[in-house]
Amino acid sequence: MKKTIFGVIGLTMFVFLLGGSTLRAETTMMSLTTVQQTQMLQQKLISLLRQRIEMLQVELAKLQAGTSLSTETVQTVLRLTKPLKMGASDEEVKLLQGVLLTDPELYPEGYQTGYFGDLTEKALRKFQKKAGLAETGEVDNKTIWKINELLTFGAGHSGKIPPGLLRAPGILKKLGLATTTPPGRDITVPVIISLSATSTLATSTKIIWQTNELASSKVWWSTLTPPVTGASTTMMKQNNIFVISHNLTLDNLATTTTYYYYVGSTDYAGNHATSTTNSFTTLSQ
Repeated sequence: MKKTIFGVIGLTMFVFLLGGSTLRAETTMMSLTTVQQTQMLQQKLISLLRQRIEMLQVELAKLQAGTSLSTETVQTVLRLTKPLKMGASDEEVKLLQGVLLTDPELYPEGYQTGYFGDLTEKALRKFQKKAGLAETGEVDNKTIWKINELLTFGAGHSGKIPPGLLRAPGILKKLGLATTTPPGRDITVPVIISLSATSTLATSTKIIWQTNELASSKVWWSTLTPPVTGASTTMMKQNNIFVISHNLTLDNLATTTTYYYYVGSTDYAGNHATSTTNSFTTLSQ
């Protein structure tokens, strides 16, 4: 009887140990399967990331080559559009510094930080002296015009400021900066086209027009024809931001009234153009 009991106990312990070993083996196999699945997932993710990186590299190469930028976009980007002075900080200051640093004699420090500080002012004064401009140390309208002209001739359609831009003899000669004679001056007035009054209501209208170059916007209007500049009967509105597409809204007009108007635009070089007199009639209430 004792032998039987001990035999049963021994058999039970053997089965228990065998079962434990089997359970550990199955758990180990499950763990290995989970690791393998994780590794496969990581490999797929790495493959996808590599494909994405390759696509981004292709797009970057296109951008660097300039193939995805139109001429209009390039010319818009590489252009100063407003006055700049000490303390200014934006992308246009960075563009200014990019032009100045192409000539180490003007801007030996060569910092392109986007901040208009003492070094930028000093370099700008040197540029203005070289260009025959007033040495103000500020980017005024005439300086904007000269730098934009330089960018147009130098960068062309590439959208990049070439090294040595201010020392390229062909460009400097064309801009009047390479000789001892006074530099040439822009004497061509802006061309005003597509002038009209639109969206006319009972007490307002919108005057729109285009110019062939960046210029300011001004409109004079009166119930008399032609409107006389400076007269008490003549109203005037202006916008000194230099643009190509001009848009000025006239408010507080009388209803059912015919108004006569003309517009004017002035470019960076100070050349001023005016249009012929046009008219519009407001609506009734």
